[in-house]
Amino acid sequence: MRFLYDTCAICESESAQPNQKVLDQLDAIPLADTFLSCITIGEIQRGIAHLSAGRKKQILNNWLQTKILPQYHGRILPIELTTTTHWATMMADLEHRGIKMPLFDSLIAATALVHGLTLVTRNEKDFAHCGIHLFNPWR
Repeated sequence: MRFLYDTCAICESESAQPNQKVLDQLDAIPLADTFLSCITIGEIQRGIAHLSAGRKKQILNNWLQTKILPQYHGRILPIELTTTTHWATMMADLEHRGIKMPLFDSLIAATALVHGLTLVTRNEKDFAHCGIHLFNPWR
């Protein structure tokens, strides 16, 4: 099985109080079977950019630049035509059913769908109607 990490999953190790159960479950997944969306990288960079200059900003930027980007090199999935086509169909279906979904979450869901990946997230309700497989290591 191959996995796409939602932003909350990849950032768990850097949270103020990381959940060891979650970290253990994520560590048990072979790195080669894990992927990130370019959207997740953007969300992380945006979060770092919002921080005031200081130690925390420096630590998180270093974590992203020296750990995450090299570790996931070749496994950061872009938003491309196939993804946007699936995204459009998925969003139209959700809208017809009266379901709203945030843009970034919907693009992450479409990425998981196109690449046949299980999305690792604690936000199951946000993705429940997308037709993708979910794994919640927080449960």
